[in-house]
Amino acid sequence: MRASTAEELVRLIPPRSMSLEQALEFVHKDELLEVTPKAFRFRKRVLQASRRK
Repeated sequence: MRASTAEELVRLIPPRSMSLEQALEFVHKDELLEVTPKAFRFRKRVLQASRRK
């Protein structure tokens, strides 16, 4: 018999649509903004979680 909590769904927040200006205002000091012809992507400057802390 399975527990009833195992069947709960995770609700994901849909991604925001931003202009380049909005994305530049949104980025934090420890992040980079990757700009491609179709999308803007945020990523951490230091990718290793142990070095970020």
